[in-house]
Amino acid sequence: MSPSCVRVSCGDMTVPMEVGKEGLVLGREPGCDVVIDHPEVAARHLVLLFRDGVLFAQGLGAANSVLVNGWVLAGLCPLRCGDVVEVRGAGVTIRPWPAAGGRG
Repeated sequence: MSPSCVRVSCGDMTVPMEVGKEGLVLGREPGCDVVIDHPEVAARHLVLLFRDGVLFAQGLGAANSVLVNGWVLAGLCPLRCGDVVEVRGAGVTIRPWPAAGGRG
């Protein structure tokens, strides 16, 4: 089963979040679902989408790339439990996680 939640971490802080049908946008802009106040982060840096039972990551054209398991994210990338998404330069990681009661 694909994860439908993520754990967003920065330093010692970790926040669990569910990725709903609207998705989650991460970036520096105050209207983002996850605001990352860091000069290396674009106004709208990354979006996480949950479509047809699959969690995806997609970069939004930021100058600083997003990494998935150490590889530069290019296009729409499906995510599994155990994957690590990094917002490069900002010290932010995102880890897919199954919903409560789900299996990963």
